[in-house]
Amino acid sequence: MVRNLVLALSLLPIIATTAWAQEPPCVFPLADQVNAHLRVRVTRSASAHDYLYSLENRHPAVQSIWTFAVQAFRSEGGSINRVSPPNWRAGGPIVETDFYTWNASDDATILPAGTSATGFGFAQADLPTIVTFLAWGDVEPPSFPRGEAPDCENTDIIQNSFKGKTVGPKPPPATFVALEFLNYLITLVHDSRQQGWITRDGAKTSLLAKLTNAKRTLEGGQTKPAKNMLKAFLNEVEATSCQEFECPGNKPLTGEAYALLFFNGQFLWERL
Repeated sequence: MVRNLVLALSLLPIIATTAWAQEPPCVFPLADQVNAHLRVRVTRSASAHDYLYSLENRHPAVQSIWTFAVQAFRSEGGSINRVSPPNWRAGGPIVETDFYTWNASDDATILPAGTSATGFGFAQADLPTIVTFLAWGDVEPPSFPRGEAPDCENTDIIQNSFKGKTVGPKPPPATFVALEFLNYLITLVHDSRQQGWITRDGAKTSLLAKLTNAKRTLEGGQTKPAKNMLKAFLNEVEATSCQEFECPGNKPLTGEAYALLFFNGQFLWERL
């Protein structure tokens, strides 16, 4: 199973011996033959944010999803609080990475093609940013006598995974500079369109126009008018966003775009 694969891959550098140095390399099976689709819904409580994910393994996936991970950044000395659905266990972070995992507890919990699960998340976390998520298929790694593992291909668990983009937490800048954060917000609009989270160019253009005007006004030292323009931006984001996992109707901003633009825009607005 992939949980054994992740464990085996993490142990290989430790247990490999020189006796195998001249042997042909073994090949760990590819664990990226899934078609993972991750949606997120972000809400705010007090000054923190709660992230809830819905994971789907879409057709025509060859493998069932056994494990997946979301990148989450924390402040120095801070912690990441996670929630899990029944029969899934939170783990990680993967050593020397910012990826936090969820693992299916048994065969009945894994996600074959055409199935989904909801209830994964981060609680009381920082501001939304664009992050990477990983997913691994249900595979059986090769086994070796204890202490006799050869050098194997596909042993990098990050590389040997399905990869996608989602929204996860990141601490705000240690030093807040309004113009710098406004430029970051402008970048998030462009990135949201690139990811398909803003589905129409017209919506992107309208949002950018409001932020560009706010930037020019702020550069001229007019904080109050800039704040009013930013409020208009927030109102448009809220009115044109789908804030749930699925987006019926014709709203051009998905839940990912809403999370990125509304909560980061709100953070800036509250500090002007």
